Amino acid sequence: MEQNLKNAKELRKLYANRKLNFPTITIDKKKLKNSSEKELLKWLEKQQVV
Repeated sequence: MEQNLKNAKELRKLYANRKLNFPTITIDKKKLKNSSEKELLKWLEKQQVV
């Protein structure tokens, strides 16, 4: 249990607002959080990943 709390604390450090937003996709400094499939595809096209 103590290890789980430690891991959660470390994970929260990855987010500026300390809230966990899953799934989160990061490319360079751009992030997309909790997107729909349509939003994801549009975002990926803008990032020239698709």
